[in-house]
Amino acid sequence: MIKLITFDLWNTIVSGNHSDELNAKRVKYIQNILSENGHNPSEESIYNALDYSWKYFMKEWHNRHYTPTSNAMTAKVFEYMNIERGKADFLRIVKYLESSLLTSDNCLIEGIEDLLKNLYTHYSLAIISDAGYTPGRYLRLLLKKLNVAEYFSFFAFSDEMGVSKPDVRIFMHTLNYFDIKPDEALHIGDLLSTDIEGASKTGMHSVHFRKEEFKNNDDSRAKPSFETHNTEDIFAFIKSI
Repeated sequence: MIKLITFDLWNTIVSGNHSDELNAKRVKYIQNILSENGHNPSEESIYNALDYSWKYFMKEWHNRHYTPTSNAMTAKVFEYMNIERGKADFLRIVKYLESSLLTSDNCLIEGIEDLLKNLYTHYSLAIISDAGYTPGRYLRLLLKKLNVAEYFSFFAFSDEMGVSKPDVRIFMHTLNYFDIKPDEALHIGDLLSTDIEGASKTGMHSVHFRKEEFKNNDDSRAKPSFETHNTEDIFAFIKSI
């Protein structure tokens, strides 16, 4: 019998389609801060620096199963542009990169709010999410902004846990909080290589939710318990277990 349902965040609950607009805001902010201090990087160079930072993130995330901090990722931006880190400027940029997500037009995946409402009355719900530039403390605020934070009674973010999916520890930490066995829980996410592989290794049921796919080399052979792009199908599947 299922007692707990855990959710990935990006491309599962919250749409990732805002990324181009958010990156443009970040580039403009970095350009303005650096120009105040005598540097004149082009927008293209800042885009390239952010891409360099993201590639560093992806390598660490995939190979070592943790997510680098915002400080570490911002340091890569400065490294690429060969600019020394003046402490105040560096920290201002870190803070903006962490919090800027909240200034963007974020939206929920179609059908997800109705699914949460239906599940909330029958199961415990939690978030198990990897974090990038935006750490868990701001992701909680994002969920509040989107009026869905109240459905979740526990949050496990990779920057706070020190490990990321598919590491079993981030899943087991959540299960232990609820005192629930792995086969009494189900995880929903969009990535085979992190969500489905991690849940499977933990012994949880899993749903590969393909409504919106992350631009990523997701070549895992992990097999989900169920696969769909429709939230109504998810609710029906969970009730059938």
